Amino acid sequence: MKRKGAMSTESKKKECHEKCCEGDHHHHDQKKRQFKLDVAHKQFAKLGFPSAQEIYKDPDVFAYLNIQKIAKSFHATGQELLEYAKPLPNIGCEVKTGSSNPRFGKIREKDMHYLLEKRKLGLDTSELAYISNFECVEIINAMQPAEKQLEKLLRFLPTEDLKSQVKSDIINLSRQFAEIQDIKYIKVKFELKRKQSCPRYHVDYIPYRLLVTYAGPGTHYLTKGNSNPMMIPIKSLLHTPIWKLLETYRNWFIRRISHDEYNECALLPSAKVDITEPGDILILKGAAWEGCNGAVHRSPPVEEGEYRLVLTLDALKNVARM
Repeated sequence: MKRKGAMSTESKKKECHEKCCEGDHHHHDQKKRQFKLDVAHKQFAKLGFPSAQEIYKDPDVFAYLNIQKIAKSFHATGQELLEYAKPLPNIGCEVKTGSSNPRFGKIREKDMHYLLEKRKLGLDTSELAYISNFECVEIINAMQPAEKQLEKLLRFLPTEDLKSQVKSDIINLSRQFAEIQDIKYIKVKFELKRKQSCPRYHVDYIPYRLLVTYAGPGTHYLTKGNSNPMMIPIKSLLHTPIWKLLETYRNWFIRRISHDEYNECALLPSAKVDITEPGDILILKGAAWEGCNGAVHRSPPVEEGEYRLVLTLDALKNVARM
């Protein structure tokens, strides 16, 4: 008589077979991963990089290599990846103040990564030198921002004239920014800071962003040439076998170098960087915009005694479409 809950011989055989298959699959996956790593190690050895054994034995092995040599190797690999991935070129344009609305619509074009409008606002921001840093964030209805929210954003500004001018600018820019993709709500961040917040070149994983620096050093952004996909991955590479090979080295490497060394490797030799001036409007596409890798940029160095008054508008939408 069969006991209740007892497993039949067939069931035992089936379970055993499944466990064996799982073990085989696990072993196969391990071998596959090891093979890919071995290929990656050989590729990097050709470029003068240390072996995996050296990396794991000595975490500071890159200290013995000249950073110029590393940058050259990463640039060489990056150029090869660009040929392999064929990303959209990094293109932008400048629009003139007073052009017909919506003047920011050109950013919707497929090959546009950024849009710049140069302005001279003539704001008196000298009193900012005497107040503390602040950061204010509000989610607003771009077409009808609430008065209380605007007051919260501007409450730390030292003069009524400055509050009035910036308030008018936020209202106008919010409306035009939202019209780019016909969205209703946007995130507004308004801040006074005295340090560099994002020292490394990067792209943001958002649909698009607007930046205005009212006072202080402006945003650095890539206008010509390419960033190095070895350092700033592009979407067309992320799920390819070649990127899986290189990602381990890339992640290991960027954790062990300074911001300056990173930036030296992050842009290819042909790259050209521009800097916004106080009052300029800069709109950057992010990597969440469909079909776009995102505009490469960073915040500027802030010297002793300097400060930045910055407005940031972010689109609150998961994915922007062309």
